Amino acid sequence: MGERPPETTPSLKRRAFFGSATALAGFSVTQAIRLASNLIMTRLLAPEAFGLMAIAVAVNMWISMLTDFGVKASIIRSNNANDPAFLATAWMTQVVRGAVIALGIVAIAGVLWLFQKDGALPPDKIYSDPRLIVFLLGIAFSVFLTGLRSIKATLAERDMKLQRVVALEISGQLVAIFVSIAFAARGAGAYSLIYGIVAAAPFIAIGSFVAFSGPKSRLGFHKTYFLEIFNYGKWLLLASLFGFVINRGNQVIFGALMTKLAFSFLAIATIWINAAEAVVTTVMQRIAYPAFSEIHRTRPANIEKAYRSFRLLADIACVAIFVSIVLFADAALAILYTEDYATNIAPFMKLLAVTILFLPYNLLNTVMLAAGDSKRFTTVVFAPAIALIALTPPVFGQFGETAAILFAAGIRALSLPLMWRYANRVMRVDYRRELIPLIIAFGFIFAALATDTIV
Repeated sequence: MGERPPETTPSLKRRAFFGSATALAGFSVTQAIRLASNLIMTRLLAPEAFGLMAIAVAVNMWISMLTDFGVKASIIRSNNANDPAFLATAWMTQVVRGAVIALGIVAIAGVLWLFQKDGALPPDKIYSDPRLIVFLLGIAFSVFLTGLRSIKATLAERDMKLQRVVALEISGQLVAIFVSIAFAARGAGAYSLIYGIVAAAPFIAIGSFVAFSGPKSRLGFHKTYFLEIFNYGKWLLLASLFGFVINRGNQVIFGALMTKLAFSFLAIATIWINAAEAVVTTVMQRIAYPAFSEIHRTRPANIEKAYRSFRLLADIACVAIFVSIVLFADAALAILYTEDYATNIAPFMKLLAVTILFLPYNLLNTVMLAAGDSKRFTTVVFAPAIALIALTPPVFGQFGETAAILFAAGIRALSLPLMWRYANRVMRVDYRRELIPLIIAFGFIFAALATDTIV
């Protein structure tokens, strides 16, 4: 089953433009709602509630990435995505994966409950809090329903028709926030955060079926198509595991190293940094990857030109966001939060901002994935993931909290030599331009370690 005839399909440039505008508009709305709700909830809940949610979300991401066969990525890049048999196989894989993730989270909750029951965990750490069990079970329920979402939403992303995708996400977010605020106002405490997540899950799952046009979702299995998805995604499975360690593994590690209160402030700072990162990652995931995939299918010689255009925009955005956080975080947080929250969040926020400078390099991975090179994509995340796990605890013990956070933030630099080498197989890499964010990142790290004026 081939692509639709060119005359019935708007140009890639036009779709990319309107897709980018929609994605960024949706991002602006969702992040504004999210951050506004965070400000409200910090006035209704103790800081530990946000630490509990951070761990629950991190566990979800870990199990999700352990089972990530790249179903969405396969649909976006495959020439068979218009074949009902391919879509049925993809949806079946997605549903089974959601159930496996949910069961995995329930199993982790059970093991954690046994450790808590035996008193094997330090009482001042986030993992000893019995409320964490409820958070994990709520996340498991949400993940199971996520696996049932209609495949039609992914097809809309493939064509960069994002209006309804974004609208559904915003609607689900509003449901979660309203439920959380309502429960918090009635004295539900930290549990109100997970109640909102649980309430939004069925709303989004049902909405994915009724809000999109396209082929009906049905379960099926076609061996050839499953092997296509599996062979492409088997390397993404390992890449996702190590990618989780790089992106969210620091939260799991710091949850065990820091006190419950300090980690909770770090978790709130992470919310802001994740919001800033979403400016770039939203465009990469919803525009750059589909665009690069289509270019590779139809005119692969133009990959380098497309990369340079996206990369310039990503560099400008990331440097601007980083500088804004370093210069204005203290003043902005003092306005938005109470004094206790603001003074404890700002230092962590500025340290974590280093990760934003490494985001433009993800476009190199996008080029490799669009070209179908998921195997080499896996190898680029191996070294930094292992280094983060093995070295963060001793760095924390030897040099302290600030050094450990900066070490975890800058660990992605270990991937760059391989990323450049593999990307060179698809296009020519301009190393002088590639080094700009790296120089800024390490300049900040050295300055932060040498003086207290930054943080």
